[in-house]
Amino acid sequence: MTELKRSLSLYGLTMIAIGCTIGSGIFRTPGHVALHVHTPDYVIWLWVRGGVVALAGALTFAEMGGMFPGAGGLYVYLREAYGDLVGFLYGWFILFCSTAGAIAALALVCAEHLCYLYGTPDASWELPLAAGIIVVLTIVNLFGVGIGEWIANLFGGAKLVGLVMIIGAGMFFANPQVEAANAASTFVNTQPENLMSALALGFIGVLWSYGGWQHASYMAGETKDPQRTVPRAMILGAIIITLVYVLANIAYMRLLPLEQIAHSKTVAADAMNHVTSLGGTLMALLIALSTFGSIGIYSVTSPRMYYAMSKD
Repeated sequence: MTELKRSLSLYGLTMIAIGCTIGSGIFRTPGHVALHVHTPDYVIWLWVRGGVVALAGALTFAEMGGMFPGAGGLYVYLREAYGDLVGFLYGWFILFCSTAGAIAALALVCAEHLCYLYGTPDASWELPLAAGIIVVLTIVNLFGVGIGEWIANLFGGAKLVGLVMIIGAGMFFANPQVEAANAASTFVNTQPENLMSALALGFIGVLWSYGGWQHASYMAGETKDPQRTVPRAMILGAIIITLVYVLANIAYMRLLPLEQIAHSKTVAADAMNHVTSLGGTLMALLIALSTFGSIGIYSVTSPRMYYAMSKD
């Protein structure tokens, strides 16, 4: 069987970790989190806690990546820890349910925002466009990991630039009415009846937004010096994502009252609309780029697990 070439650098693998994580979650789930926990302090606490969980996972995977530096990532770790059957079942779950479902969902979100950008009101275009995106990116990734690294670098960088724009808007264009609106809001000043349950429900959206960094481990078989590079990439990715997510949520809450965030499905667009009338268009473009890049990266990382399975 053909062996994989080790060509991925630390920068490329870190961008893969970031690109797999930042999809559409940070642009949508802050509203879900705020709806359940009601207060700014709890919102930030949950996003910081999510970062700690991601970092703990990255440290765990870093140890495993040093022990098993070949392709396959979590499949290999589960196989070595619990035996062939568990690894086999996990691999097939990724193929048929988890990653397949994630790619389909991301493609639909991407198509939805592309239709919005091009002023196409007919939703019947979204499904074939989503399918076309998946087909195109699958074909592109057949040409090797270099293309996947290029997609990760380009679109991962675009995501970070877009989020930095949101953070900058929150820093320099804060809404002076936010503090007064929060102080007068019954929603903000009334704690949930069951705080622990509310925190747990809010944490679901946080964890969903943080998921994906582990895909860097799938690429160990094509990474230069994997025993050093794979752990560093996952840890760097988790730290960068945590910093960006926490700052983005602070920016949202400087631009919009928390009650408005809690009842919005388009938090990022609403926040940027406070700064410019083009906010909705900018965010639609950013989400389209973000989801397109995530599909491209998922399409190049997950098959490395299937490669490891096929070798076994």
